[in-house]
Amino acid sequence: MIGNLNMTNKTLDKFKSAYVPMPDLEEITARISKLVREHPPVKDGIGILLIGQSGAGKTAFLRSLARRIAQEYLSEQVQRPVILASMPSPCTPLAMSLVLRRSAGDWAKGGTATANLDVLEQLYVSLGVKLTCWDEVHNIGSDRVDLSISKRFFLKRIINNLKGVWVFCGLPEAEVILRQDRELDRRIRARFEIPQFHWEISPERHQFSLYLNRLDQITGLERSGLGEADLAARICSASRGLRGIAYDLVDEARDIALQEGTQKILLEHLSRAFLSYVAKGDHRVINPFSSDRFL
Repeated sequence: MIGNLNMTNKTLDKFKSAYVPMPDLEEITARISKLVREHPPVKDGIGILLIGQSGAGKTAFLRSLARRIAQEYLSEQVQRPVILASMPSPCTPLAMSLVLRRSAGDWAKGGTATANLDVLEQLYVSLGVKLTCWDEVHNIGSDRVDLSISKRFFLKRIINNLKGVWVFCGLPEAEVILRQDRELDRRIRARFEIPQFHWEISPERHQFSLYLNRLDQITGLERSGLGEADLAARICSASRGLRGIAYDLVDEARDIALQEGTQKILLEHLSRAFLSYVAKGDHRVINPFSSDRFL
């Protein structure tokens, strides 16, 4: 029990890992799922590009996508239909191969990139991998703007040899990096973007408010009115319209509310959360939660 809230640690942890489904993200999930189902297992791999600003919620989306695809193949008794990996930094062919092996459950510590790729071919077949989600793909570029010949060649070998569908997820520069290579560009069959919302644009304002309303429903507290116009506008300003930052901001404010034993998230909690999480203690940053009125 924390304060006067009769909540178990399990309930608290459930919010920490919660994912809020939204129409635009559900559409992306459905389209990727269709590509995974339709791609012949004997064909060379194909790529899907997923980009978004830092804090847009890309990693949370990838985890949700992985759970969805794994659930779809549950009845077919596929051992490991989805692999989740993060592009290493610094990035080399050897580092890429080791990350993939470890993400597939084989904790290799050395070898050569080619030898590791041979092992991965066997692993992918035995596990029945259909989809590989590769986060932080912008790390593949030197200084995030260049794709060296060795990494370019090895990445193409990975896609060719391991087959299946590959989601390349990263910052917007990831698209510039990957499309430098004509063959890699040809392999990218779909492109999706997790958007940044702008409060002054009515449809985007509606979508962001809807997201906050759904987030409000799963905090485990009383409804705090997160999606109401004034508070939603403040959160949009504080998070720059990015879902991931908005989620973390609400999570931080929720922790403060729980520590104080209050039943809902208050403006003061959001203000303190903003200063500690977003502004990082820099009081020169304008705090959208510091005044009584915002709009």
